[in-house]
Amino acid sequence: MECLKNLCVCVKCSNESRKFLRFSLSLRAECHYNNGEPAGQCRVVDICDQGLGFEIETDVAMRYGQTMLLKISLPDQPVPLSAVIKLQWIHIPLEGRMIQRVGGQLLFMDVLEKEQLIQHAYAEVLGDAARMDFVSQPSRAFTPSPVF
Repeated sequence: MECLKNLCVCVKCSNESRKFLRFSLSLRAECHYNNGEPAGQCRVVDICDQGLGFEIETDVAMRYGQTMLLKISLPDQPVPLSAVIKLQWIHIPLEGRMIQRVGGQLLFMDVLEKEQLIQHAYAEVLGDAARMDFVSQPSRAFTPSPVF
């Protein structure tokens, strides 16, 4: 894990900078954002060492700095993983469906659960890379060369 973090110290684009390598995910989760209200369904879309991003379809106003609880479902795991995050940014679409893209700093997550989540992300990345490499290679039949 340490060597993967060292591959990307800081990636910058025109409006953001990253200190940690980020991995894409697509996992169902429950988002508990207001006490006493039912949880919203969301989708975790990426994770890094210090935070994660998710998408939620809601018209509920979320605010910067708000603390939230996410219950993240891993395939083949009966109990969801728990993460407490602090909202760092929210992207609200101007038109169309109300899918808000949200990024948060991880305030608390059990070390073993975080490791499970990151391992799942690594497995997805490695699986995608293997499929792409296999598909991109031309098909070649094995033809032995004559030995003289």
